[in-house]
Amino acid sequence: MSVQVFGFQGCQDSRKALRFFSERRIAVHFVDLEERPATRGELRRFQEKFGAAALINRDSPRFRALGLHVSGDSPARMLQRALTEPRLLRTPLVRNGNRVSLGHAPDEWKAWVQGDRHGAFHGAASSSPRPRRPAPRWPVRARRPRSRRQMGQVAGKVTRAQYLGDIRAAADHAKQQSWARADRLGGTGFCGGGALRLHFTAEYPGVTAAVPWYGHVKRTYADAPGVDAFSLVDRIKVPVWSSCSTRGRPAPSSRTTGPRPIARKRRKTAGSAASPSSTSTQGV
Repeated sequence: MSVQVFGFQGCQDSRKALRFFSERRIAVHFVDLEERPATRGELRRFQEKFGAAALINRDSPRFRALGLHVSGDSPARMLQRALTEPRLLRTPLVRNGNRVSLGHAPDEWKAWVQGDRHGAFHGAASSSPRPRRPAPRWPVRARRPRSRRQMGQVAGKVTRAQYLGDIRAAADHAKQQSWARADRLGGTGFCGGGALRLHFTAEYPGVTAAVPWYGHVKRTYADAPGVDAFSLVDRIKVPVWSSCSTRGRPAPSSRTTGPRPIARKRRKTAGSAASPSSTSTQGV
């Protein structure tokens, strides 16, 4: 907690305010109005809460010396005059964040201190003088991390339709972006994603090329028994590349084994065989 005090070095009320906060080990930034008058912005919050008339000290000798007791000026005009005549202000002016006080107000300051200390104890800011009842501390048992077998059981419950539906939704969303090249949609994946890339390439018409790293191509799903990556070769009509390369670009499917050479033969019959000179596609 920290406060800002506007006052005068020789004023008794200002010294009381400084003593109050220093005894409670609260950081205080004191502004001596004799050395630096308060700005209009600094007085705005005090004016909003108390009004311009409350900020003017009509008992001040300076108030009578300037003839303001007979001038008939409005409080707002007097407050404007106080920007250059700080002795017209009631002091001390104390500010703590959004909270402000006028004059010697120890009860209000105590409420601030109790509220801030209560909020710091419970991990939340509180400006209420009434302390909240602390929540009961029930014993919390730490949750053990899942084992690899449990993780496999969770992943095994995800169906093929769920996997492909999520990937389709992500691809449709990406194609709608202003920076996307919707006509050049490529995809890759590894582990289970490598096999799913072949499944998605066979199902999604917008894919123009696939680069699966590796994966369990013989894996099947509960909602599609007997459907693995090998069974989808006839439906893949786009280039399928491997991830192995020494030139910084994908290697053609002729260098790989498994379903990719079969897919290459099917593409040759369709007139779209993949070759090292083919332009690699950019993934969205």
